[in-house]
Amino acid sequence: MFLSSLIPVRTKPSRPQVQDSSHVQTPTMMVSIGPHLGEKQ
Repeated sequence: MFLSSLIPVRTKPSRPQVQDSSHVQTPTMMVSIGPHLGEKQ
């Protein structure tokens, strides 16, 4: 439900506050996956 709500909200630049939340969560997830991928390789 949260992802479905974020997809349409991200397309609307009218809500910069929501984009901020998404931007902060994106790098956090990447950092968590980054080391995982490095270890697998």
